[in-house]
Amino acid sequence: GWVVTITGAMSLAILYAKFASFDDSAGGSYAYVKKGMGDYMGYQTNLVYWLAGWTGNIAMAIIGVGYLAYFLPFIDTPFLSAIAAIGVIWLFTFINILGPKLVTTVQSYTTSLVFLPIFGTAVFGWFWFSGDTYMSAWNVSGGSTISAIQSILNVTLWAFLGVETAAVVAGTVKNPKKNVPIATLGGVGIAAVAYILSSTAIMGIIPNAKLVASAAPFSEAWEMMLGPWAGYIVAICAAAGCLGSLGGWTLVVGQTAKAAADDGLFPSFFAKTNAIGVPAPGLIAIAIAMTAICLLTISPTAADQFAAISSIAVIMTLLPYIYTASSLKILGDKEFGTKRLFWNAVIVIAAIY
Repeated sequence: GWVVTITGAMSLAILYAKFASFDDSAGGSYAYVKKGMGDYMGYQTNLVYWLAGWTGNIAMAIIGVGYLAYFLPFIDTPFLSAIAAIGVIWLFTFINILGPKLVTTVQSYTTSLVFLPIFGTAVFGWFWFSGDTYMSAWNVSGGSTISAIQSILNVTLWAFLGVETAAVVAGTVKNPKKNVPIATLGGVGIAAVAYILSSTAIMGIIPNAKLVASAAPFSEAWEMMLGPWAGYIVAICAAAGCLGSLGGWTLVVGQTAKAAADDGLFPSFFAKTNAIGVPAPGLIAIAIAMTAICLLTISPTAADQFAAISSIAVIMTLLPYIYTASSLKILGDKEFGTKRLFWNAVIVIAAIY
């Protein structure tokens, strides 16, 4: 499943990096599709991507709260978990209103913290890895290998949603034609290695029956490895990383709506900005919508709520991806030069995926 997803994700990353190398327009998929396929397809792309973005933000808030509940167990109930997620959503909305510089500073620190559980598990988890534990969970779906792989592609693609975000916020990036491709390809490459090694190690540490019910698998793995104190530290780091990502994605959905509103394709209030150029009214409207969905999807467990919301976000994101692949063929053909065969192959692989 990881191999299939990483092949597709890297194809998408190469596609967005190529676009950014010759077009520094802000808006990512929306800007590219609008130029290549017209206003209607651009509007459709932006609407679906925007919906997927803030829906996915709710899932990230739920993950973060799940790790907070590891050492604050009183919030580990469906209603209190939802209230805590809503509080987090509004906190990062406020941080975004204060400006993108603060958001990126916060995210830089929180991303550094999340390196501990992810890379720590990827490197040291193997000392506690059990081949028997891992193989007993190899295919517990009850179906064939092919059907099992198909059933988890939603989840593995969720891990790579965001390959396009550097292109979306190109308008707030210095030297985007250089830095966006570096961030896009480098980010996907680093994430791919970290995801495979860390998730595989965890599946060899935690028995499957316990793992499928866990809201904080990294914390539980480290508790089994080194004791409760390690689980608490990892829970703090993992929660910070998830919530920091929420801050960055809030910036993305705000910029996505603003880009469409600037072109008259979204309501005009999404284009209104405060004194420092932040689309504050649009961010508040998005936070209200996220609050409503968070309440409407309250589930018996955090894992159930996450599964429902994240699958919606993944499915909606597929449309902008395939439209962007088509637009690169339309707009980038003259940029391919002698590597036309390579770029056409990348477009085909991304579209099929």
